[in-house]
This record gives sequence, structure tokens and C-alpha cells, in this order.
Amino acid sequence: SPSLFLPFLLSLSLPLSFSLSPKHTKTQTQFLLNAQKLRLLRAAPLVKMASKSYRMERVMMNKAEQHSIRVVEELQPGEHEVGNCQCFSCVPLCACCLVLPCCVIPESIAGQLRDSRYIYVKETSIEWNDPRAVCLEGGFLCGIDPCNYRVQDDVTVLYYDDPLLNEITDQTRCCNDCRTSCFGGEGDEIQLRNTFCFGCCAKALPPCPCIPSFCPRSFCPCVLSYTINVRRSTGDHAVDVLIKARNEARSAAERIAAQLKQAV
Repeated sequence: SPSLFLPFLLSLSLPLSFSLSPKHTKTQTQFLLNAQKLRLLRAAPLVKMASKSYRMERVMMNKAEQHSIRVVEELQPGEHEVGNCQCFSCVPLCACCLVLPCCVIPESIAGQLRDSRYIYVKETSIEWNDPRAVCLEGGFLCGIDPCNYRVQDDVTVLYYDDPLLNEITDQTRCCNDCRTSCFGGEGDEIQLRNTFCFGCCAKALPPCPCIPSFCPRSFCPCVLSYTINVRRSTGDHAVDVLIKARNEARSAAERIAAQLKQAV
């Protein structure tokens, strides 16, 4: 482990007069030790010391503790709500009927989806799981079973220095309560994206450098944007929490970077 050799490296890198002279106070000694540590960290991007690891090139990746990460707040994820027009529930052996607009997902699968959803606002990132129901493997049709479904996790992590977090807005559809009562819904929608040209264009994956910002991700999979579903009527609160966590993390990263530059 690099932490075991760090004291030895420090002793070699420190001047001999410093290691033998008793004139330095405790504060001066600690300052010189920290300066030598930072010089070694510049040579190696990741050096483990005691209970911390430092990443110099991307300060946002640093955590307060090496083996744990603090969850600032847990937002309530959106739940699949059944509308009045969806009056039939698929039986477990006929899950393929989900393609019909009047049918809803079986309760056994709906419970697994509900238990798998989460939204964690962490000290350095946002993490959420938006699971989907997929066909079970090992069936008679091209290796799948169209009559049985299982839950497939879809976990996404965005760190606060990601440009996609520059714009955090509540994009809940108009008349959401009424439309949810009639046709069902997934709660309020929080959109994360990065636009330019006065909001007309949005970043996209190659080979498309950009696309019109009004194009939804379902029609343009290459667009760089994410949608987080939170519990109905909590969209404004979720936006405030995410913006506050992003601003605090970015401010802390800027302070750490400035202190490191001054120390080196």
C-alpha cells in the first residue's frame, strides 16, 4: 500500500536540517509535512494516506472518508400510478399484454419496481435507479420468455461538476394531476441538461454535435439529458435540494483547489 511507504518517502524528500533541527515548532513541522505530501501527490494522482485518498486532477471526486460516502438527502422517487382508463391488470402469465394501453403491469412486478427505485443526493454526486421490466431469459422465443418479466436496474450517477447539472428544471407536464388520474403517470419530472444558443440547442453524443432542445430523448437517443421522476407534487422541492447540493459541492471543490494551489 502506498500509505505504508509514505513516511519513508517523506523522510527522504525532507531536508536533513529539518529532520534533525529542533527549532521548528509543531505548526511549522506539520506545514512542511503537508507541503511534501502535496508534492508527492502531484507525482502520483492517487496516494492513500491514513483514511483518505486525494484526487488532484478532479477535485470533485474527493470524499470526506475513503470507505464511505455521505448521503445528504434521499428524495422520494416517482411511483407508477394507474389511470382510470387502465382498467385491466395483466395476470402473471400474460405479461405480454402490457403492450395494450388499457392494461397495467402485474402487481408482482410493480412491487419489485417500486422497491428498486431510489434517488440519493450524495456529497459529490446524484445517484438514482430507474428500473424497467424486461422479458425473462431462457424462453422459447429467441432465448426469451415473452410471457414473463423481470426487473432490470438502470442506475445513473452524475457528479456535480458535470455540465448537465448546469440546468436543473421542473419539466412536469401541464395538468399533471388530471392527466395522471385519466391515463396514469410517473410523478413529477426533473430534467437535467446543458443547452446553448439561447436555449435552442442541446448537447448530444457523436456523431451529432447538438440537436434542437425541444426534441425529447425518446425520439433523439443521442441527446445528453436525463429525466428524474420524483413523487407527485414534490418537483419544486426536489429542484431546490439538487441546486443547493450542486452549489455547495462546487463551492467546496473550488476552495479545496485554491488551497492546494496555495500550499504547492
